Amino acid sequence: YDYQPLGQKYLFDLEKQSWMKHYDVIVSFETVEHLSNPDFFLSNVQRTSDLLILSTPYGETGGNRFHKQFWTLPQIKALLESRFRCEYHYQAPLLEPILNTASPGTRGTILGVCSPSL
Repeated sequence: YDYQPLGQKYLFDLEKQSWMKHYDVIVSFETVEHLSNPDFFLSNVQRTSDLLILSTPYGETGGNRFHKQFWTLPQIKALLESRFRCEYHYQAPLLEPILNTASPGTRGTILGVCSPSL
C-alpha cells in the first residue's frame, strides 16, 4: 500500500506484513520486481483476493538497480501459476500495443489477470 492523499493512507511492508482484509481486486503494477520475496506478497494476495491484476517486466538483464528480481517469461509465469490461474497479455517493446502473445527470448512487460487457485 502507498500513502496517498486519495488512498486509504496505509503504509504496508509487502515483504513482511500479512493483511486480513478481503479485496475483490488487487492491482499490482510494476511492484513484484522490487520485492526480495515476491512469493510472500503473492501468498497474501492469493489468500485475500478474488482477482489479481499484475504487471512486471520480463527479459531484463539486470540493468535496473532498483529491481531485485529479473525474470524470463517462463519464470514469471511459473511463479504466478504456482498460486493462480492467469490470462496473459504482453507489451514488448515498451510503448507498443498490448498483445495476446509474446515471442520467446524477448523483453517486455507481462500483464497477468489472475484468479487464485484452490
